[in-house]
Amino acid sequence: MTFKQKFTWVSLIAAVAVACTYCAVVGAKLSTVPVARIAYQLPMGIAIGVFIVLTIVGTILMGIGTGIAMEITGEGDTKDIGLDDERDDDIDQRGRNTSAWVAAVGSGIALVLAMVRADQFWIANAIYLAFVASTIAAAAHKLVIYRRGF
Repeated sequence: MTFKQKFTWVSLIAAVAVACTYCAVVGAKLSTVPVARIAYQLPMGIAIGVFIVLTIVGTILMGIGTGIAMEITGEGDTKDIGLDDERDDDIDQRGRNTSAWVAAVGSGIALVLAMVRADQFWIANAIYLAFVASTIAAAAHKLVIYRRGF
């Protein structure tokens, strides 16, 4: 498994875990608190920060684990951990394309919500979920290509 493929797994796991936690925390308030009074800003900021930190820490730990595994098994050289080939670059590009389309659709939904003067809660969450969905879609697309080929 290439370094970029492992990074994609880290990103996917972090995105799903953080988004599910955010939705559970904020979603639990939907049935008891009016939407205009839900304080979503701090949990959303925390979710974004935690995603960034988890991705960085996960990537570091994955790199360390990969290096240790290479030394123990003798398979490969630790100097080759971050090397990419054309296939990795092409897969990454296809994932970015998928991400852009999903983000564009999500941004369009947020724009429509703004046009109909929906509450800020819905607009902000549509934007947040568009970025989460774009991260998940890109990662899933990349992993499918890594497993099945082009």
